[in-house]
Amino acid sequence: MVMLSRALVILSAMFMVQALPIVDQVEPVVSKAVAASAPKIRTGLLTKCKNAKHFALTFDDGPYQYTSALIDLLDKQGVKATFFINGNNYWSGSQINAPLQKAYKSGHQIASHTFTHPSIPSLTAAQLKKEMYNNEQAIYKAIKKYPAVMRPPFGDVTDANIKQLNGLGYSVVSWSLDVTDWDGNPTLAAEMKIVNDGLKDPANHNVILEHDVYKQTATQLAPAVIKAVKAKGLTFVTMAECKLMKFRGLGVDAYKSTGIKL
Repeated sequence: MVMLSRALVILSAMFMVQALPIVDQVEPVVSKAVAASAPKIRTGLLTKCKNAKHFALTFDDGPYQYTSALIDLLDKQGVKATFFINGNNYWSGSQINAPLQKAYKSGHQIASHTFTHPSIPSLTAAQLKKEMYNNEQAIYKAIKKYPAVMRPPFGDVTDANIKQLNGLGYSVVSWSLDVTDWDGNPTLAAEMKIVNDGLKDPANHNVILEHDVYKQTATQLAPAVIKAVKAKGLTFVTMAECKLMKFRGLGVDAYKSTGIKL
């Protein structure tokens, strides 16, 4: 079993009286699993694109109040991104519909990040299935599509979790470049240093983790990242378009035709 967690970061949340939305705070490592796949998925854990000239811009934990303006920015720049959605985190219920519809109609990929952002290894198999089912239903209500790609909250995932998620019709993806926008309001300069350092070796740092729930990320970091990536001559792709490392150069399906049955 492979699992990585920054416990010191997460512990502080335990002392807060008011429930707050949850944000990714952990960088994962690669796991391996063997499972049958339908629709076309990738077994195991994807952390980077095979094509060194590809770059996947991804955003977790939304949608939120900054998501709509971020979509406008991406569209203006001609960039397609992947949004890993929680159906019940910063926003919930019908609040998520408009930004998801806007993103989908603009050609961005909508993917799953579970319904309530739990640490997946803490769940039973039945609880994980229910999390994924609830998020599928929330996303389907908005865009009439079931996602076929997911990212584990915090990057926490085990071999058994991945095998189960593959069996539910999901490619499981992580990241290879973490801007740490979740870590105590970092400066834009500090975030961009991480980005620029990663872009020195884009072949191994071409799936970037950002969070559209932060104003600085949506309004300042995202355009700065886009500018830096374009300056390197890289091509932006969604996670479904990202050619999978060590998987015969094939992409995966962004959506599946049927949802989970409870």
